[in-house]
Amino acid sequence: MRKVETTDFESSNVEYIQFWVMDPFDAVDGDPNHPGGTLYFNLGNISEDILKDDRKAFENGLPTSAIDYLTGANTNLVDTTIWGRVPTVQALVNAFDNTPSTRQFQDIGLDGLNNNDEALFFPSFFSGFTDLNGAPDPSGDNFHHYRGSDYDGFAYDILRRYKMFNGLEGNSPTSDQFTESYSTSGTTRPDIEDINNNNNLDFRESYYQYAINLTPSELNPSNVGNNYITNVFETTVSTKDGRSRPVRWYQFKIPIREPQRRVGDIDGFKSIRFMRMFLKGFNKEVVLRFATLDLIRGEWRKYTDGLLSPGDYIGNDDEATTLNISAVNVEENSEKTPVNYIIPPGIDRQINPNPSAGTTIQKLNEQALVLDVCNLKDGDARAAFKVMDVDIRRYKRLKMFVHAEENNPTIPLNDNDVSLFIRLGTDFDNNYYEYEVPLSVTPPGRYNTENTSNENDRLIVWPESNNVDIQFSKLTDAKILRNSKLPDPNSGVQIIKPFEQADGKNTIRIKGNPNIANVRVVMIGVRNTKQNAINVDDDGLAKCAEIWVNELRMTDFDNEGGWATTARVTTQIAD
Repeated sequence: MRKVETTDFESSNVEYIQFWVMDPFDAVDGDPNHPGGTLYFNLGNISEDILKDDRKAFENGLPTSAIDYLTGANTNLVDTTIWGRVPTVQALVNAFDNTPSTRQFQDIGLDGLNNNDEALFFPSFFSGFTDLNGAPDPSGDNFHHYRGSDYDGFAYDILRRYKMFNGLEGNSPTSDQFTESYSTSGTTRPDIEDINNNNNLDFRESYYQYAINLTPSELNPSNVGNNYITNVFETTVSTKDGRSRPVRWYQFKIPIREPQRRVGDIDGFKSIRFMRMFLKGFNKEVVLRFATLDLIRGEWRKYTDGLLSPGDYIGNDDEATTLNISAVNVEENSEKTPVNYIIPPGIDRQINPNPSAGTTIQKLNEQALVLDVCNLKDGDARAAFKVMDVDIRRYKRLKMFVHAEENNPTIPLNDNDVSLFIRLGTDFDNNYYEYEVPLSVTPPGRYNTENTSNENDRLIVWPESNNVDIQFSKLTDAKILRNSKLPDPNSGVQIIKPFEQADGKNTIRIKGNPNIANVRVVMIGVRNTKQNAINVDDDGLAKCAEIWVNELRMTDFDNEGGWATTARVTTQIAD
C-alpha cells in the first residue's frame, strides 16, 4: 500500500492505472505451465492498521533501553498485543532518539520485537532451536541492504539482493553500526503505521477494486484488447552471462472509473487517498517485473452530455457506447497492432537539448491523443474537451493530423463511416463553430517507423484527406451568411439551431453567437454519420473506431503592423 500524492482524481482528471509487466511465464526464466493467479488493485480509503490490533505502531515510541519484565523496567511504556508490543506514549516528532546506543531498542519493526523476543513471543516458530542467536525471524521483518560482502560472497543475483530490502527491523542503523565501508541504511526515519503522516491511524476500508488475471492463457499476444491488455512489445536482449534471449512485455491500462467491485461507502473519485496492490491465488512462486506503474491523467476530459444529430431515433435504454481517452507514442507503441504508431508526415522528433546527455543524441518521445470509441450508434457522437482562454484572432488557420483505424474486426469500418469534428466556442451546446471531416481508414499493417525521409507510410497512416485545416475566415463568413438569413422566416434558419455550410467534402456548422475572440472551450469528437435522405449510402449501423489526433496547432500568424491616429473635433450646437 502507498499514499497517493494526488487525492482529487476528478480535478486532476486521473483516468487510468497503466503499467508494463514482463511476461512471468516465458519459457526462458518462467514456467509456461504455471497455474497463475490474480493481481488486485484497490483505490480509495485503506486501513493503515497493518497489524490488526486497533493500535498505532511506531518505532520511535518504543523504550530507549531494554524491557525487563522481572524488574518492571520500561513495561509501562508498552502494551502487549497478539502481534507484539505497541507504545503507550505518543511521540510528537517522527524521529529516532539522538543517542546512537538507543537505536538497537527502537529500530526493531512494527511488532516492537527483536529476533530474540520474537522467538520467545512466538514459541511455535522457535521449536528445534537450542540457541536464541540461531533463531529464525518469526515475524519475517528483518532488513538487509541490497549490497553486502556476504551477498557478494554468495554471488546473489538481483532478486536475492532485494528480497529483504523492504524489511523493517534493522533498516535504520547508525553510522557506527554499519558493517561495510558504505552506508547500509534503508531509511533514517522510524517505521510507522501512519502512512500518510496525519498523526492518526485510519481504519476505514472503502475502495474500488480492479482485478487482472495473470495466467499463461491470459498473457499472450493474441489477447490484446482483453484483460486490460493494450499493447505487447517483443524484443531480444543480451544478458550479462552472454545469452541472447527473447523478452515480451505487456502493457496494461485499467480505466479507474470502471471498477469491478466497490467495497464500503466510497462514492466518487474526489478523495482517493491510498492505492493497494496484492496478489492472490498463486500456489507457486512467481516474479513480476514492472517497468512502469503510473496513474495516467490528461488535459482532455470526456464529454458526458448528449451529442446526437437531429433526427428520429429508436428508443433504447441500453447505453452500450464506450469512449476511452488515452495516448499513443513512438517509444511504447511502435509495434502496436493492428496499426503501429508512426510520426505524422513533415514532423520530426525533437532533440533533447540537455547538456548532461553528453555527446549522445537523445530524441524526445512523440505522442498523439487517442479517442477509442465502440458501439457508436447511428447519428451519435462521443467527444473529449479542453478548457482554454486564448485569443486566436491573430492566427488565420487551425490544423491537425487525424488517423482512423478499425479496432473491432467483427464490426467492419469503411471510409467515411465515421467523421471527426472539432468545436470552438464559448460553451459546448449553444454557442460554437464546428468543423467536421469524414475519415479515411488506414488498413492494418506494419508501417515503417525508421525511414523518416520516405513519406509514403506516413501518408497511409495519416492520410491527407483526414487533415483538419480550418480557415477562420470561412467560419466568420458562414456566420455572416447565417445571420443574413435570420430575418427571413421562410428560410428555416434559427440562431438556436445548427446552421450548416459545405466546405468541399467537409462541413461547417454554427450555432448561437460564437466569437473567435472569445473561444473558451475546444472539443474534439467522433461522429457516426446518420443515415438520412442525404446520406442514403450509410448503413445505419453502430461503429467502432480508434482515432488518433496530433499536432493541434494554429498557423499563419498575422504579423502585419496596424495603424493609429489621433483626431480632435470641435462642434457647437445651437437651437
